[in-house]
Amino acid sequence: MAYTLLGKRLPKPDATGRVTGRVLYADDVTLPGVLVGKILGSPVAHGRIRRLDTRKAQSLPGVHAVVTAQDAPPTRYGGIIRDKCIFAADRVRYHGDPIAAVAAENADIAEEALQLIEVEIEPLPVLIDPKEAAESALLIHPEWETYTAIPNLGRQGNITSTGRVQWGDVARGFAQADYVFEDRFEVAMAHQMYIEPRASMARVEPDGRITVWTSTQGIFPLRDHLALIFGLPATKVRVVPTEIGGGFGGKIAPVTEPVAILLAQKTGRPVKVTYTRHEDFLSTTPRRPAIIELKTGVMRDGTLVARQARAYFGNGAYHIATGYNFGEGTVGRLTGPYRIPHVDLFSCTVYTNQPPCGAYRAPGSPQVLFAVESQMDMIARRLGLDPLEIRKKNALRPGDQTAIGDVANAADLVELLDRLAAEANWHAPKAPHRGRGLAVGFWASRGMPGSNVLKMNPDGTVTITTGSVDLSGTHSTLQQIAAEELGLSMEQVGIVTGDTDTAPVAPLSAGSNIVRSMGWTVRAAAEQLRQLILEITAAQLEANVDDLEIRDGWVYVKGSPDRGLHFRDVYKTAIATKGGPAHGRRFDAHAGDHFAVRAAGGRGRSRPGDGRSAGGGAHRGAGCRLCPQPPVGGRADGGRRHPGPGLRAGRADGL
Repeated sequence: MAYTLLGKRLPKPDATGRVTGRVLYADDVTLPGVLVGKILGSPVAHGRIRRLDTRKAQSLPGVHAVVTAQDAPPTRYGGIIRDKCIFAADRVRYHGDPIAAVAAENADIAEEALQLIEVEIEPLPVLIDPKEAAESALLIHPEWETYTAIPNLGRQGNITSTGRVQWGDVARGFAQADYVFEDRFEVAMAHQMYIEPRASMARVEPDGRITVWTSTQGIFPLRDHLALIFGLPATKVRVVPTEIGGGFGGKIAPVTEPVAILLAQKTGRPVKVTYTRHEDFLSTTPRRPAIIELKTGVMRDGTLVARQARAYFGNGAYHIATGYNFGEGTVGRLTGPYRIPHVDLFSCTVYTNQPPCGAYRAPGSPQVLFAVESQMDMIARRLGLDPLEIRKKNALRPGDQTAIGDVANAADLVELLDRLAAEANWHAPKAPHRGRGLAVGFWASRGMPGSNVLKMNPDGTVTITTGSVDLSGTHSTLQQIAAEELGLSMEQVGIVTGDTDTAPVAPLSAGSNIVRSMGWTVRAAAEQLRQLILEITAAQLEANVDDLEIRDGWVYVKGSPDRGLHFRDVYKTAIATKGGPAHGRRFDAHAGDHFAVRAAGGRGRSRPGDGRSAGGGAHRGAGCRLCPQPPVGGRADGGRRHPGPGLRAGRADGL
């Protein structure tokens, strides 16, 4: 199908404001009388708080409030497990765990006040290795059984969620295999390194109503968390999203917002809490570290016949950033995108004395795929096989048994590999000191439900009202979809991100979800609006709806360009006959699976780490690219420049 706007490279409507610095981010937002909030984090990774004295800080001129666990609601909050309070009360569980906070006239006074808070902590043993923590009798949360949690997580001690997948007979598969290879892989924690650190500002009205301006990937989940923490109905909490300076999954959980609210309640003035980069590193939600053990049975020709896998993900000290069973969500990926007739797979998350972990570009997949793809290369080398051919031989095909969902509608992985081989000149001889490699990735995007509203304006333009946050340029794509459906230009379609009081409900801007889910709802709402425009025009022109067409903001009778109605006249008619402007709305969700493959070449040097990339190629089963530049092009390029830990922070024994 030929499109006028979709699939075209168009200027981003908000590009000028961004590059000229006119866009307001969370730390740019201010109110009269706003105070500066600062948080005191634990100086140790694990310990008991023996003494906490804030009197000197409270008496410092310019300090308006000092708050600790005694001033905060006792409510525990979190994702799948409610295990976190605003402040640590008797035990700290990671370096940076909030102990107290101050509100002062300026940042210098706030910093000085933090230095005056006296705290004594009795150190406790520290657990960092997730496998060691899973097997340890030392409990990071001794009271874990009292926490509220979603059912069927398989919790036990430090283990917080589990998943298991089994089919076939693994023992028989290993017996049949010509070779059985066992390898262990370690993946380090990684911070998302978004440009804008976490920041939020809170104001509390005399009636207790809370308003928060913040940099977040999801206003509605955040509102619900804050309402739970402070024991308020959702109508008493308003979250206003600011422009977001990057997230990559790292701006989902409440971090600075609860402290800003508590300080605003205590002082009666608005309070802003903005992290420094150091604070952001210590106390936000980075990607989970992991230890992954793979035992794989394989035939001489490279056919995979059996796999036993164990994955241990370090979750950090609290579960504030995960809304689903992470162990269950990652376990099926341990097969990789390959056919294996006999499997026994186990995956779990484990409390560790580290910052609470969260999402970072496809949660869990980079860690797993680093291990799986590294072992595929190791097996190919051990058997003297081509790494490309061993992947093609074992690639998933429609109808194969998988634990990642139905791949019937996914791209043909073998075809993608063939195209990649041709583009990267895979079979060409290599020059001296040159290397070459490839890897396969996959991701299942489970669309989250959401809604959008399209409304016609008096001048005939159309405005989209959405509650989704524009994390990666998705607003431009939503505008393109609506403009394409309504026969308008990009300039004639505006988009507004509302707050939790005014916007239709929307999901997180995460998981490659917004264009898939919210794009579908925009298209459906635009179809409704288009149909209403046609019906109103048909009545005015005494024509049949099927005889009308829309072009450039006009509705014409086909073949009669002199018989038409401008959208602004449609608006007037809708006001007079429908009791309001023409509008459309839709609530929906969509999902799917897709593959990606990449090859890279490099020039080796005499010292480790002294090599250089020499290009390569990539192919993705992305379907129709609605917007070739960001978000699609930018996210694809970001996959090269913002890679998973397999490229930057992974270690494979024997690789």
